[in-house]
Amino acid sequence: MPRRPRPLPTLARCTLLAALAPVAAHAQTVVGRVLDARGAPLPSTVVALLDSARRPLEGALTGDDGAFTLRAPRPGRYWVVGERVGSAGATSLPLTLGAADTARVTLTMGRAPRVAAMRITARERCRVRPEEGSQAAALWADVRTALANASLALDTRAFAFTLERVQRTREPDHGRLRHDERTLAPGERTLFASAPAAELQRLGWVRATRLVASDTMLPTPGAPAPSDAADDEGAANAGLQFFGPDARTLVDDAFVDAHCVRATPAPKERPGQLGLAFEPVGSRRPRLPDIRGTLWVDTATRELRDLEFAYTDLAPELMRRRPGGSVRFARLPNGLWYVERWELRMPVLQPDERTGRVRFEGMREVGGRTLLDGDLPPVPSDVALLTGMVVDSTRDLAPVAGARVRVAGTPYAAITNALGLFRLELPQAGTATLALEHPRLAALGVPAAGAASLVLGRETMVAAAFPSVATVRARLCGPDAPPGSGVIVGAVWWPPQEVEREMAARLARVARGERGQPRHPEPVPANAGAPWRGGRVELQVPHDAAGSDAAGSDAVSKATGFRVARTDHRGHFRYCGVPTGRPLRLHVPTGRQQLHEWEIVAQPDGAAVLELVRGLQAVHPRHDEARAP
Repeated sequence: MPRRPRPLPTLARCTLLAALAPVAAHAQTVVGRVLDARGAPLPSTVVALLDSARRPLEGALTGDDGAFTLRAPRPGRYWVVGERVGSAGATSLPLTLGAADTARVTLTMGRAPRVAAMRITARERCRVRPEEGSQAAALWADVRTALANASLALDTRAFAFTLERVQRTREPDHGRLRHDERTLAPGERTLFASAPAAELQRLGWVRATRLVASDTMLPTPGAPAPSDAADDEGAANAGLQFFGPDARTLVDDAFVDAHCVRATPAPKERPGQLGLAFEPVGSRRPRLPDIRGTLWVDTATRELRDLEFAYTDLAPELMRRRPGGSVRFARLPNGLWYVERWELRMPVLQPDERTGRVRFEGMREVGGRTLLDGDLPPVPSDVALLTGMVVDSTRDLAPVAGARVRVAGTPYAAITNALGLFRLELPQAGTATLALEHPRLAALGVPAAGAASLVLGRETMVAAAFPSVATVRARLCGPDAPPGSGVIVGAVWWPPQEVEREMAARLARVARGERGQPRHPEPVPANAGAPWRGGRVELQVPHDAAGSDAAGSDAVSKATGFRVARTDHRGHFRYCGVPTGRPLRLHVPTGRQQLHEWEIVAQPDGAAVLELVRGLQAVHPRHDEARAP
C-alpha cells in the first residue's frame, strides 16, 4: 500500500518564490497533478521542487486540470511540495532522478482545519519563525501560500489584467484633495516601487536620492549615503524614496528573518478575522527605516484579506505624518490570488531657503488597482465613469501617449496610456469641461478642450483630438501665412544634469543656512529638465526661400540666411512661413562658441514639432525628420 504523502512541516516551508531561477531545457523533469480528497483537480496550487536539503529549486502554479511541470538542474534526490490556501499541504515521496529522466507525481490534498477555533486570550509573544503548532505559525502558513500564489500569478501573467495607477496629493492642513491623476498601464506588472528584500534590509525602506546634499533630509541620523537609483513609480518626495512591500518581498527569507510575527485579535470593524502582526527585530544601531504592519486573514476560509503597514525609525518630522500604506488581496474562482488595490502614503517635504528648515507641503498617495480584462467591475452608483481616447490631428490621428486629460475646476485628471486611452472616475454629475495637456500641444501653442455629460452610475465615452495643422497655422502665423508653408515650433530645455546640480546646490545652501536665489528658483524634477528662457535659436534657410517672418522671430539675414527666434518663459519658439520639403538647419548655441544643430524637413501636411535639450542631442523629434548631423 503506497504511503500517503506527508505535509511539509509548516516552518520548513521554504520561500517558494526563490524557486524561480531558470533551469536548462535538457534538465530532468517532474510532471504531475494535484487533486483533492475526492480526486478532483486543484487548479492554481503552488508547487515547488525541493532538493535533498529541502531547498526550493523551481516553483509553478497548477493549471485548470491540476497539472504542473517542474525541472531539476541535475540528477539527484528530490521532493515535490504543494500548498494551497484552505487545503492541507502535501509532499511527495522522495524522487530519484537520473540524467534526462522524467518522473510522474500525484499529490492529494485534504481540507485544512479551520482556524476559527483560535482564541487569543493574551498578547502573544512576537517571534521570528514561531514554533510549529502555534497560532502565528498556522496563520503564517496560509499567508505565505497566498503571497507566493499572487507573486507567481503576476510574474507569469496567469490571468489577463490591466493596472490602473493613481497618484494623489492632499493639502497639509485638513487633507483636502488637491490632485487626483490616473493612468491605465496594460502590460505592466510592477505595483509598488520595491527592491530585493536583502537590499531593503541592508539599505532601508526609505532612502535619500541623489538630489539630497546633506543629512537635513535623511530619514534618520547615520542613514545610508544618497543613492543613484532613479525614482520608481513616483514614490519619491524632496529627496526621499519610499519602497513598498510586494508579495515577493514579504515571503523572502531576508524579510522573514528580520521580522518577528505574532497572532493578534481583530478590532470590531473586522469581524471574523485574525491578524498576523509583524515588526522589525535586531539591535543594529542606528536603526534603518523599516516597516511594521498586520496581515488580516478570514477565519472561516483562511483567505488573506489585506495588509496594513507603516514605516518605522524615520525622523520625527516624517513620523508625525504617519507614512504607510495598504494592500487588498482577492482570489479568483480558479484559486489564483492577485492584488486588487494598493496604496502608499508619504509626506511631501521641501527645503525652505528663507528659514533653513524643512517645510511640510502635504501628503502624496501612490497606488492603484487591478482591472480584470473582460470582467470590469460595474460603475459604482456614486461616481460617473469617463473613458476615452486622445489622438493627434497633426499626425494622421495617431494615438497620444502621456496626454493629461484634466476636468476643469476639479482636482481630477487622467494620463493616457500607450494606446491613447484613459479612464477616470468622478464623484459628480452634469457637464464637465475637459482640458488637454501635453508637451507637444504646449509647443503647438493652441489649446485643446472639450466637454462631457456625466451621469452617476454610468460610463461616458469621449474622443479628444489635438488641433489640425490648419488650425495651428492660423493660430500661430495668422491669415497672411502662405498656403502650404511650413510651421516649426519647439521647446528647448536645460540638460537634466544641470538642473540636478542646481537642485543639489540649493539643498546644500539650505543645509548651510545660506540665502539667495538659485538660477532656477522653482523646484524642477531632475528627470524633466527646465525651460531655457530667452535663448537664441537660429534657423538657416536657403537664400532663395527665406520665407516670411512671424511674431517671435527676428528678420532674416540676407547674408547668412539665418532667422533668429528667442525662447519665451516656457522655453518655446516658433517659425512660420518656412519652405517645405527642403532641408533646413536649426542651430542652438551652447556657449563658448559651441553650436549644436539639426537638419529639418518641414512637411506641408504636418507641423514640425521639436523638443530639444540645450547642449545635448535632440529628443523626441515629431513628424519633422529632424536628425543630428
